[in-house]
Amino acid sequence: MNLYQGATLEMTQISPNFRFMLSLVAVLAVAKAMSQTNAVLGAELQKRADRDQTTRKLVIKTPPTSPGYKTYLKQMAAVDKDNTARMRQIVRQYGWPGKTLVGQKGADAAFLLVQHADADKKFQRKCFPLILKALDQGEMRKPDAALFIDRVLVGEGKEQEYGSQWKWDTGNTHMAPYPIADPANVDTRRRYMGLMPLKEYGKLLEQVYKAQLSQPKKKGDSPKNGTR
Repeated sequence: MNLYQGATLEMTQISPNFRFMLSLVAVLAVAKAMSQTNAVLGAELQKRADRDQTTRKLVIKTPPTSPGYKTYLKQMAAVDKDNTARMRQIVRQYGWPGKTLVGQKGADAAFLLVQHADADKKFQRKCFPLILKALDQGEMRKPDAALFIDRVLVGEGKEQEYGSQWKWDTGNTHMAPYPIADPANVDTRRRYMGLMPLKEYGKLLEQVYKAQLSQPKKKGDSPKNGTR
């Protein structure tokens, strides 16, 4: 009898309870390995989101007429490009990285990265149904989903639902929201998604961007370059 036959014979003599314990140990080992991998992924997403915010704060704090403004914009674009490439890999491998996979902070970071993937609108559209599913399953925060929905709609030249996307005018002195569908009921939709009233949101933007707000634009107005 060779070693393989001996090992097989010994396995057949192991009690069912012991075989169950061996299987349980194996399952727990796999689960622990997956948990560790997800923790690493979540940490990576948070690190990328921190870098995203650092570059954006520089853009926000710098006047558009300042000589350094264009430099900061280029830096922000480079960070966005790198983050988008990595998010494509993650979505391809895992699907949408919700809070079960990467924790709440990791999920928040993933939203931020794809929200700023404006240079790849096809990828944002690909993520659209994934995010809607994540929202339905409680894997994503409502306010984040609302911002992303608006982002995709505005990027496609459509009216936004929640009024979260705003823009600068030609002279970079005023801000206004991109066209909003059914504006009379926008605050009802915003409330359902956990967003503050549009007027309060406008005041917040005024404080953040230090810009005087203009009135919401009507459908058909030509979109102008700006930050959103």
